[in-house]
Amino acid sequence: MQVINNDHVVCFDVDDTLIMWIWDQYERQQLEESGNLIQVNLHGYSTLVSPHKEHIELLKRYKGKGKTIIVWSASGNEWAEIVVKTLGLEAYVDFVFTKPEKYIDDLNCNEWMGEHVYLGNKNKTTPHN
Repeated sequence: MQVINNDHVVCFDVDDTLIMWIWDQYERQQLEESGNLIQVNLHGYSTLVSPHKEHIELLKRYKGKGKTIIVWSASGNEWAEIVVKTLGLEAYVDFVFTKPEKYIDDLNCNEWMGEHVYLGNKNKTTPHN
């Protein structure tokens, strides 16, 4: 058994939190021209995504305050790991795993989990509808 010896744990999701999927062609072109896209490769599949700079900086600040940082993804631990490595966050992330699909607890998560944080994406070049 592995024990996290820190009472201050912060979890970050990958997709549309640390990286943003860009579906709009105009937005993709603008981000590509401005150098705000990165290439992520996994098992021979390659995709371009936009780093969510505000969440990445938040992750680094939390780590600097002594928090244990977990990065997870519903797409699996391999995807989460390759994104962490591509973003150069290995020194800031303590654990990477698949996003939990369920939790078993006597309390609803909103009773104990604390504040939900999601910062706007300043990389966006077009308004969100």
